[in-house]
This record gives sequence, structure tokens and C-alpha cells, in this order.
Amino acid sequence: GTAWYRTSLEHWEVLGKTGTSQNAQDTERPHAWFTGMAGPWGKDPEIVVVVLVEFGESGSLMAAPIMAKTADFYLRKQHGIETDTIQTLQEHDAAGRPAPWARR
Repeated sequence: GTAWYRTSLEHWEVLGKTGTSQNAQDTERPHAWFTGMAGPWGKDPEIVVVVLVEFGESGSLMAAPIMAKTADFYLRKQHGIETDTIQTLQEHDAAGRPAPWARR
């Protein structure tokens, strides 16, 4: 989907839905949202996160990465995995850090 690149994480499977909603204050800038769930690959999800970014314009560009980073932080804490500031596949590519775990 449209958010795959921005929500792909090393340890967790992320499933979700992007969206936009009308903005009565500024019809040119809709609100962005992403609802997602995440958990260890091949297992039941352990967390659900809903993100709404006012005036965000695109759920996949603005809200999805926030959901992924929130889920990653929570799940790493729950599973005793050290946190990392570079988490998503997009961030790995931007930093020039290989992501051998990426499912491309």
C-alpha cells in the first residue's frame, strides 16, 4: 500500500489503513490519519495505534510514520529490544544504513 515504505520495521509486522479527512478550516489542506496494528512477524498484533495529524494532507506521508515509530518504541520496550532512532525502511535508506531485514 501507500504507507508500506514508511511503516516497514525490522522486528514487527505493521498492518494499517491511511486516510484523509475534510478540513472545514482549510479545504486545501485535509487532515491526515493512519490506523494501524503491529506485532512480531507472523504472530498476533500486540498494539493498535491511531494517528491524526491536523492539516497533515497525507496519511501515508505524515501519519503512518508516526504510528510505526510509536509501535516500534512500545514493542521494543515490551520485548526487551534496545531502541533505535532509525527505525523504518525509509529512514534506513535515507541514512545510508542497509536494512537486510527489509522485505522488498
